[in-house]
Amino acid sequence: MNTAKSFGAIGDGITDDTTAIQSWLNAGGYLLEDGVYKITSTLALTATGRKFATSGARLLAGTQDMTMMTVTGDDCAISGHFSGNSLAAAGVYVTGSRAVIENGRYEDIRATAAQDARAINVSTAGGVTVRRNTILRTHNAKAGGFCRAIAVNSTTAATGYTAVTDNIIDGVTGSEGDAIQILFNDGGNVFLDARAVIAQNNIRNASRRFIKVQGSNTLVKDNVIRFDTVTTPELPSNYINAFQSDNVTITGNDIGAGLLSTPIAVTGIAARRAKGITIRDNIIRQDNARDVTSIFLDYVEDGAVTDNLCFGGGTCVAIGNSQNVIVDRTIGFGGLASRRTAFGTSSNTNVIIRSAANMNAERTAPIQTDGTGNKAELNWGMK
Repeated sequence: MNTAKSFGAIGDGITDDTTAIQSWLNAGGYLLEDGVYKITSTLALTATGRKFATSGARLLAGTQDMTMMTVTGDDCAISGHFSGNSLAAAGVYVTGSRAVIENGRYEDIRATAAQDARAINVSTAGGVTVRRNTILRTHNAKAGGFCRAIAVNSTTAATGYTAVTDNIIDGVTGSEGDAIQILFNDGGNVFLDARAVIAQNNIRNASRRFIKVQGSNTLVKDNVIRFDTVTTPELPSNYINAFQSDNVTITGNDIGAGLLSTPIAVTGIAARRAKGITIRDNIIRQDNARDVTSIFLDYVEDGAVTDNLCFGGGTCVAIGNSQNVIVDRTIGFGGLASRRTAFGTSSNTNVIIRSAANMNAERTAPIQTDGTGNKAELNWGMK
């Protein structure tokens, strides 16, 4: 019978089962059953179409800074329980194209001063599906490197499609804790095609960003984001941060109040504006006294910000250094009296703010747009 134990694995969480499990995998084994299997070096899946899954079993890391499994073959499927034991730096590292990583559990992946950490780490332009995984406590040792729950990266434009959907992520900590990252960047052309969807993820308590996008043609949709710790992180950044990316849509996300920076930020660069940006139907909550802009655009060209609700905080929508952008049907509730429901600076060209509703009677100048060709029209609640 082709089981890991028939190849000599013990599964008691104490014995080093690395050699036995690798031999079992080499013989075509894929379902690891019943036990806690300690490994001290990386397991490898190298062939096309390989599968790995656990049933009543988990892999337990036994060596600091280790990667628990590498997947280099194309069209592989991973559905495992990876326990980093506050030692491993990565649960699974995938370089093959079109992998499906689903229904897994990743816990206690840890960064150190010498080693960054990623629970699910994917490096390919060929596409990947990461869905229905639970990722807990991706954390940072004192003075440690950065932490990521899910990271998909490439130095070339996408040739396949990436989907990161329906995952539960809880606790990505340390000075550089990002829950989900999509990075397609060759160091020169930073607007590379990513062909990515990040949707319906439930993310709690990331210390720097919840979702970071650097890759064009990306959809960020229907994610639930919550931050309920009481201490401000060391280096807080934006909840959803898209930069140097074209054709990005951010829609239907529910962002709760917290202690990071701007809930939604989209930025290009002075030499190259981000184009084709849509931000719509998002719900953003901040504490009333928190002086942080809810939606921020900088160096954007050809964009629409529509039908967003902002509760509390500073300015609801702020735009600078942009052109050909419409802000439509923004509603701002509460927030600081000194801030605005919508604001466009004089650095913009052809920015239109229309049909905004300011629901804070204390704001004396709730809607303002300055600069050449910019307009504010059909807005409600202005004094």
